Amino acid sequence: MQKNLITLTALATLFVLASCDGMRTPEASQSAVETGRAGVAAAPSAEDIAAETERLNAWFEEKYEAEVLESPIQLTFLGRDERQGEIDDFSEAALDAALERSRANVAELQANFDYDSLSTEAKTSYDLWMYQAERGEAADEFRYNAYVFDQMQAVHTFFPQLLIAFHKVIDGEDMDNYLLRISGSARAIDQLIEASQKIAGEGVRPPYFAFDAVIEEAEKIISGAPFDATGEDSDIWADAQTKIANLLSQGAIDQTKADQLTNDIRTALVEEWQPAYERLIAWQEEDKVNAAPEASGVSALPNGRAYYDERLANNTTTDLTADEIHEIGLSEVARLRAEMESIKTDFGFEGSLQDFFVFQQEISHVS
Repeated sequence: MQKNLITLTALATLFVLASCDGMRTPEASQSAVETGRAGVAAAPSAEDIAAETERLNAWFEEKYEAEVLESPIQLTFLGRDERQGEIDDFSEAALDAALERSRANVAELQANFDYDSLSTEAKTSYDLWMYQAERGEAADEFRYNAYVFDQMQAVHTFFPQLLIAFHKVIDGEDMDNYLLRISGSARAIDQLIEASQKIAGEGVRPPYFAFDAVIEEAEKIISGAPFDATGEDSDIWADAQTKIANLLSQGAIDQTKADQLTNDIRTALVEEWQPAYERLIAWQEEDKVNAAPEASGVSALPNGRAYYDERLANNTTTDLTADEIHEIGLSEVARLRAEMESIKTDFGFEGSLQDFFVFQQEISHVS
């Protein structure tokens, strides 16, 4: 699936952030209908609605916090300090655990809150949560239909980006955590390799050209010092040294601590980080011979048609077929083109529409 083994960070908050988009599920709608048919209790009062809504919002906050704490990377993106020395667990077991937490949360939501006693806004949040959970379950049926390493998602390039661009360093402890995350990144790469191998065993591989792109990018990450004796410092090594030097100049650490950090980080990069990327390169070299010589669409994957339909539903939040979406696209292109032709005519331009575009560009350059 698209949110597969390589996207556990996003998946950790998939269900608790459901208020971002979605719609009522049939289950939620039916529950509301059955509640209304019962006709036993009087309509909830304004006070009842306010109280139930407040209770639900508190529950959302609790569940959101619990899920965020499951992801060290998400915590870093939020600017928080908890678990700063860790990298998320990218194993399949962690994915299973995240899905089980979602199922437990949905069951708790349905059992403990009265939908009819919620405000309109709270009902929307409830519905969106349920919808997102439903879509997550549907996506999990295609867990092995997406790529782990490719040139688009480039998960292999994420780890240096995390340390260089997002890992906050204010004191020596932050650099201790930087060191721990080098080791954690090596572990995560190995977990992702394992996931890639399992998916390849299902006959799912990216296009042939993706392998060379991944290999090239991985080689760049471990090029230069301290990985080889020649060339400039690698980006990660240059970043680590700069951060250590800044702490030293600010008086946040002393020279002894600076030397210790420099030596330990160099060792971790050479003995853990580099071998992990070398294992990734070796795996890509091994498996690329199995890639099809011509790129193909998702329909070529095992159960590809159903997977494509699931991706359509997930990304469009509709039940439209591929052909229907294609027709919408064609009609929109025709509509927009007709509007542009009308503007061209009103302007008095006598050439083609393409000539009119060139004319507009020339005018904009002159002005």
